[in-house]
Amino acid sequence: MSVITNTNLQAIVDNTETKREIVDFIKANVGSEGEQEQLVQFINASNDVTKLSAPPSNDDKLELYGLYKRGLGAKLDKPGMFDFIAKKKYAAWESHGDLTATEAQAKYVAHVKNLLALDKPEN
Repeated sequence: MSVITNTNLQAIVDNTETKREIVDFIKANVGSEGEQEQLVQFINASNDVTKLSAPPSNDDKLELYGLYKRGLGAKLDKPGMFDFIAKKKYAAWESHGDLTATEAQAKYVAHVKNLLALDKPEN
């Protein structure tokens, strides 16, 4: 990515009031159209996952968490020995350590699309 770094992407999302503002900001500040589209898809997927009719399984939640944090370029500290939930989240994040932020974003988008496709009611 060019102007927007992965480490400040979460701050942009947190401090921008509407999805339209986020998209406009990305288009104004990210270099190539491909990078812009990747970020928009990533942000849209993070919103779309909340539209599932039922929460994802714990395994899916952990997979999404790990990919999302890698997609943001987040650095996590190793949790304490007795913080079992944080240890699972850290392991999910760590399992994607070989991915670039762009690759993690693409995998996150694909995983959310798969969950949404499975969530469609059967006719």
